[in-house]
Amino acid sequence: SGRHKQTPITPKFNISYKAAENALLYAQANKGFRVGGVNPGLPPCSTCVVQLTGSFDSDSLWNYELGLKLGLFNSALSTNISVFYIDWTNIQLNVSREDGFNGFLNAGDARSKGVEWTVNGNINRNLQAGGQVTYIDAKLKSLAPGVTGIGMAGDKLPATASWTASGYVEVGMDVLSDGWIYLRGDVQYVGARDNTFESRPSNVRLDSYTLIDLKAGLEKGPYEISIFVKNLTDKRAQLGYEGFSGVRNGNPIVYDRYAVNRPRTIGLTFLHNF
Repeated sequence: SGRHKQTPITPKFNISYKAAENALLYAQANKGFRVGGVNPGLPPCSTCVVQLTGSFDSDSLWNYELGLKLGLFNSALSTNISVFYIDWTNIQLNVSREDGFNGFLNAGDARSKGVEWTVNGNINRNLQAGGQVTYIDAKLKSLAPGVTGIGMAGDKLPATASWTASGYVEVGMDVLSDGWIYLRGDVQYVGARDNTFESRPSNVRLDSYTLIDLKAGLEKGPYEISIFVKNLTDKRAQLGYEGFSGVRNGNPIVYDRYAVNRPRTIGLTFLHNF
């Protein structure tokens, strides 16, 4: 158990310039903050290289962003492209000890930089589509004093994919006297990631994955009924990994445990709007 009390100041600055009727340039900077916490139930481990304590401190970051927003074809198509740089201080990371226990520590300083592009289109009343693509380069700049065994300066940050993307398409049409029937498809892509710092021998590279969702529904008056399929292809995405070792019947054993997403899920919803 433990207590943390802090009163951070998190300013935000923004400046924009309207270059044309449907073109906006902007720059912004804002500070983020996360309170510290505790690592409950950690037994002592004198032989572990990675040392975790019973608590960890807050971390903070500055995010700098420069972007352009455009509206095209009488605003039927909107797009936004931005570049960003994040300077992270005292970053909180969840790491594993050699005995299999995990917890949070303040690893040091890190930085992330990248670019993001989004587009959304109301092509007509019956068809909408959109998506986004993000590239990010996130690395550890320096280790905090006394932190050992978790990685090296210059390592990629764990669980951070260089490329992510998503998209959707929705079609619809009028039915009956005041009804609307629609079909929507969503797709999400997440690139390969490191489970922990890439220089650690225990690091496992998590595979990239693509997930597809479908939804079809009918709206009529205040009522809506829909059927959905989550994870259409029943993909087992690798979300995380833990490796365990021990002894069974006098023999050493090692096994892998992957965290995965939910399997294909089919359901029905009924809504009433009051």
